[in-house]
Parts: sequence; C-alpha cells; structure tokens
Amino acid sequence: MAIARKWDLESLERALRKALLKRAKVRFKELPGASAQVEWTDPGPIKADVDRFSVSELAGVLHELMHPVLQDALAPFSEEPREMAEIAVEAWELALAERILANSRKKLWWRRAIKQKLGGR
Repeated sequence: MAIARKWDLESLERALRKALLKRAKVRFKELPGASAQVEWTDPGPIKADVDRFSVSELAGVLHELMHPVLQDALAPFSEEPREMAEIAVEAWELALAERILANSRKKLWWRRAIKQKLGGR
C-alpha cells in the first residue's frame, strides 16, 4: 500500500511552482461560463485559461494548477454536483494567495513565473 503524501501550504506551493515551470501554459481570455478552466493529461502539459475580469491572475492560476497537482488526493471528493474537491481547492486557493501576497519575494516570483508562462497553444 502506498503511503499518502502529507500536504501543507508550503509543500503545496512548491508543487504548484514546479507544475507551473515544468508543465504549464497560461492564457488570459474571456470565459463566459467560468472564471478559469484547465486541461491536462498526466504527466503531460497543463493548459490553464483564466478570465482576469472574473478572478485575479494569481488566484486563477493557483486554482487551476491544484486540479492536476492534487488529482489523486482529490479523487474521492470529486462527485457531482458541486464536488467537495472544488470546495477544498477554493479554500486552499484563498489561503495560498493570501500567503503569497503577504510575502514580497513570493509575490514577485509568482508574478514573473506567470508572465513567463503566458502564451498561445
């Protein structure tokens, strides 16, 4: 039996940074039916679209990266309607964004990394 990974905000942020740098492309675009959306294949590329009018750039990217990074951990909570996984991701998105915005070095890192990953598909 595999040992479940222990998560805290620090390890989650590290995993999201790694996913952003190694696998992700980000686009800012109008999304009439959503604030953000993500497509991925494991362990392939992550394609995140964020509607900057509906959600902040940072929050949208964090949120969408969490889906592929935490897919195994969230699988038992991913039932419709209004899956519990989505409620958890929203809470962690808020906590991570607050943590990052409170630290000027982290804020600068995320700003630069997201800008670097902007592009078409």
